[in-house]
This record gives sequence, structure tokens and C-alpha cells, in this order.
Amino acid sequence: MVNSHIQALNPSTHKDLKLNVDPLFTYTKSIQFTPLHVNEFAPASTCYPIYFIKDRATGKLFSVALFGLEEKENLFFGDTQWRASYVSESMQCWPFTMAKTSDNHWSPHIDTSSPLLSNDQGQLLYKSGRPSETLNTTLQRLQQSYQQKLQSMAFVEWLLELKLLKPVRLGMKYLSGEKSIINGMYSIDASALQQLPPDALSLGHKHGYLAPIYALLASHYNLYDLIRLKKTFSKRPISSLQLIESE
Repeated sequence: MVNSHIQALNPSTHKDLKLNVDPLFTYTKSIQFTPLHVNEFAPASTCYPIYFIKDRATGKLFSVALFGLEEKENLFFGDTQWRASYVSESMQCWPFTMAKTSDNHWSPHIDTSSPLLSNDQGQLLYKSGRPSETLNTTLQRLQQSYQQKLQSMAFVEWLLELKLLKPVRLGMKYLSGEKSIINGMYSIDASALQQLPPDALSLGHKHGYLAPIYALLASHYNLYDLIRLKKTFSKRPISSLQLIESE
């Protein structure tokens, strides 16, 4: 994430910052998706459709939970509650994230533009120059998230090596009669998965990749929930949604 507000955590620079809690995750109000680690596929698949998209900066694929059917649309954000039972690790960690420093090393960073941060209210990040209990808990979570990120990257590389990913499109028809297509997403090629040789399947099972694959495929049934949410909460309700698998 390239953003001038994303800064490496520093006890000198950020000693006066305080962290507040937002159970509604208001910062996601206009976010169409959130990154997911492979270990999150099982719980996330009970709520969201899961796909892969390309990082605009690197071109590399990463997995996401889909929140909306249009750009800047989040159908799970509500004025009084989050409309899903699972909340992703990246959302729970924000405004903290792992990012690369100038010397190409990963370290904890913070989005200083986040409304969750202030100098007046909340829990101090540092006390007497040392991380507070609140910050220590977050740093431990970030470290775990970073390890999960590495596992997710290896998972994607395995899928690409075996040619198990294919582009998909979502075709929408609005109640107004207007039509639209969502491009740029990738999913598991179920036919290619069925044709995998036994040794490749065995390796996938050994690395724990098969369970998240099946969870991802099952998650696409959550598209029906997106249709329902869009009919209920959107100013542009749709009448139908079709999964279009590209040739």
C-alpha cells in the first residue's frame, strides 16, 4: 500500500497518539473488498464471496472477501452494526499494518490519517517510551498476520504453478433494466482441480491447501446474500446476478 500517511511505528514520532475502537468499522464504508489470508477462508466463507484480484502496484494476485458489487460499495457496513459474523484480520488490525521499509524489510506501520487515532481520546500507544499493553497486543497480532501473509503467498504460487486459477466475471441486471459486468476477479478452476494428478493432490493435502480451496468454492453461494443486501440497502437494487466464467 503506497500512502504518505502510512508510517513506520516509532515511539518518538507517535508517542502522543491514542487509539480508539470502532465496532462498526466505519473506515470500510466505501471499500468494496478486504484482503484475506488463506487461514481465514473457512470462517470468511460463511459470510462473504471469496475471490482473487491483482495488486495494482505489483500485478500479483491476492485473496479478498467481496463486500459489494460496485466500486466503493460495502453492503456489510451498517449504521448500527456490521452485517456479518466474521471480521477479517486486516480489519481488526487497522490502522496498523505490516509494510516494507526503505531498506526492503517488513515492519509494523500505522495509518496516521485514520480517525481511530487522536491525541485526545483513547488508549496511548506508548507509555514512557515503551509500547503500551494495547500496542503490544496489536503488534503480536500483526506478527501472526505477517506469517499468515507469507503462507497465503505460497498458496497462490502453488495455485498458479498448477494452473488452478481462472478469470471470472459477474454479470448484473438492475431493476431499472440496466446491465453491468464486474471484471478483474479470479477463482479456482474446478475442472482443472478435478484433473490434478494424485501426487499434486497429495502435496496440496500435505500443505493444507485443499480445505481452503473447497471453502472458497463454497463461498460463492454468498453471492445470493449480496443480491439480498443490495435489494435491501442499496439505491440501485439488482434483479439478478450471473457468474460468468471466462474462456
